[in-house]
Amino acid sequence: MIGIVTTSSELRDALSGPPFTRLNLECRLATDGAAALAELERFQAALVVMSLKLPDMTGLELCRRVRERREWRHVRVMLATQREEYTPEVGRAAADAGCDDVLEMTLSRQAIYDQMARLLRLPRRLARRVTVDLVTEVEDLDNTKEPVGGRRLFLRAGLFSAVGRAPKGATATGRVVDLSERGAKVLVQRRPKLAIGDRIRLSLSSPVDGDDLRIDARVAWVGGRQEAGGYSLGLQFEQLGRKERSVIWRLIQWDIVEEPEGLRVIVHGEIVEETEFEQLSARLHGKVRFDLGGVRYLNSRGILTWTRFLMDLRDVTDYSFIHCSTAFVLQASFTPALVGAGRVASFWLPVVCPRCNQEDQTLAEVANFRTLKDLLAGLPPCRCGGRMELDEVPDRMLAFLEEHTANRPRPW
Repeated sequence: MIGIVTTSSELRDALSGPPFTRLNLECRLATDGAAALAELERFQAALVVMSLKLPDMTGLELCRRVRERREWRHVRVMLATQREEYTPEVGRAAADAGCDDVLEMTLSRQAIYDQMARLLRLPRRLARRVTVDLVTEVEDLDNTKEPVGGRRLFLRAGLFSAVGRAPKGATATGRVVDLSERGAKVLVQRRPKLAIGDRIRLSLSSPVDGDDLRIDARVAWVGGRQEAGGYSLGLQFEQLGRKERSVIWRLIQWDIVEEPEGLRVIVHGEIVEETEFEQLSARLHGKVRFDLGGVRYLNSRGILTWTRFLMDLRDVTDYSFIHCSTAFVLQASFTPALVGAGRVASFWLPVVCPRCNQEDQTLAEVANFRTLKDLLAGLPPCRCGGRMELDEVPDRMLAFLEEHTANRPRPW
C-alpha cells in the first residue's frame, strides 16, 4: 500500500481515476497544515503533497516542518501549485525548504502520474510500448529455493508459437500484448497468484536469430480480467544486456501501415548504434512515407546506419518524410544525407509564447509556405491569447529545407 497525504482536494480527486486505479493507494485529505502533520503522526505515508497556500501556514512552512522530523526522513514532499502561482522564485524557495518536486495541478492525470512515479519509483512508461503477438507459458516454481524477497515464476514467450516443451509443473497459457525495453504486459488465462515485487523470468524467443533470451523482471502491477481475454500482469525488466535490448528494439522500433497511396512506416524511439533496419528494408517496396514524429534522438552512429538504410532501398520507387520530429530535422540540417533522395513533406516546429512561457509544437506543411514570414504567420495563437514564436534559430532549424526549395525563394 502506498500512503499519500495531501492538502489538495483536486489532487485527491485525480488519484481516484486512471492511471492510479491499478495501484494500491490510500490518500488522505488534510484541510490545513496542522491536519497534514497530524495525519503523518498516525498514518504511514510515502508522500506528502501540499498546496502553496493553506489556512494556517504556507506550503513551504509545512515542508520545513516535515523535514525537521527525523522519523519522516523517508517521506517525499511535493508542492502543488496552479500555473499562475508558479514563478522561478517559488521554485527556488521550494528547493530551499526541502521540497523534492513542484507539481503543476493543471497537468493531465498521466503527467501527474509520471511526475509522482519518479519520486515513488512507481511503474511508468519510459519507452513506447507496442502490441506484439506472443504466446506465453507461465509456471509456478514455488518449490525451488529462491532468495528471500519474493517467489520466482518462469515465463516463456515465443512469437506466434510456444517455445518447445513447457517445463514440468502447473502452467498457464497467455500472451504478451505490450512490450518495451523497460517491461511488458502479459495476459494469462488463469488468475496469477502474484504480488507486486514478485520475481519473473521471461524467456523471449527471437524471430530473427532464434536465440532464447532470458530476462529477469519483477511484477509491477497485477490487474483483473480484461475483455481481450485473460488476467493482466505488468512486468518491469531489471537489467537488460546489450543483446536482449537489441532484440527488443527490433520488435518495437517500427510499424508498417498499408495505405491507398503506399506504405507508411512509423519509426519510433532512438536511432543509435544498436538500431538495425535490415528487417525493415526487406519489407519495403513501391512508394513509402516515413512517419518520424516519434524519433526522439539520433547520434552519429545512428545517422550512419539510417543513411546506409536509405541507400539500400532497392525496391522502393519513391519515399518522403512526414511529421518529422525536431530531433530529426535538426540533425538533417547538419547532415543532408539524412533525407537521402527523399523529401520532407511536414515537420514539427518547436514554439514558445513569450507572454506565459508555454512551450508547444505545431506541424508545418512544407507545401504551405515559401518564406520564413509565411511560416511564422501560420503559427497558432497561445491559449493565453499571446502570439507563439519559433523556439529555435531559423538557420539552425530550417537549413534542411534548402534542397527542397532550390527553385523557390529561400524560406529563412
